[in-house]
Amino acid sequence: MNKEIFIQSIRSGIEKFGYHITYVMPDISPGFAYTIGLSEKYNFELLFAGGVFYMREEVDNLLKGISVKLIEREGKNFDPITLDGLGEFSLSLIDKSWSKLLMLGVYDYYKTEKVYAFQIIPDKKHYTLDIPDMTQEFSTKNEPVWQWIVKEWEYNVPKESKVGTDIYFLQGEPLTEIARWEDNYWEMYHLDGEEVEKKDIRIVSLGTVFAIDPSILPAFELPLTKGLLRDNFEDPWRKWKW
Repeated sequence: MNKEIFIQSIRSGIEKFGYHITYVMPDISPGFAYTIGLSEKYNFELLFAGGVFYMREEVDNLLKGISVKLIEREGKNFDPITLDGLGEFSLSLIDKSWSKLLMLGVYDYYKTEKVYAFQIIPDKKHYTLDIPDMTQEFSTKNEPVWQWIVKEWEYNVPKESKVGTDIYFLQGEPLTEIARWEDNYWEMYHLDGEEVEKKDIRIVSLGTVFAIDPSILPAFELPLTKGLLRDNFEDPWRKWKW
């Protein structure tokens, strides 16, 4: 999509609904989505970052749902919002260091240096470790999952590498098994991989998994079709023989 068509789509969304939603697909960093247009009447935009619990369609629905609720409130009430089937969401004011990194479309569209935005944060049931605390200034130390926005990938595996993992790990449980199937694809699970239901599997970047759990570094050297096991997070990895 060229820039003029992109601008036209933004204008069209704002005219029809009061906002346009821009999506940035995940790569080495998690994906995110944000509004453009709410600030014209309410002086703020919305951003949902990470949150891999939700599928793309659900992210679309939650951003639209929360935007509609805030429009109904005339942009004056920022109490938590509950959406059927998606959970309860709170809103936190975003530090400008984050908005300048992620919300480039807003800055570009309005030719502004100031953007006020709220981060959409899901409840505990739907929370995942790729969701940053954007109330604080951006820091690769505090939010290592997001470090690849500003840092180069320096490891001897492709930076576009992906991992099939389970939602349990992404919500804080330790990994207990790893298998490498391709040069750029691993499976890493908290549960026995054969017991993980399809609905609980997510595909994320190797960079995301490594940022959450640096102890997986030995997996970078695994030959294809080989694996590692451990019983608990504190245990060393051992070769997986099958």
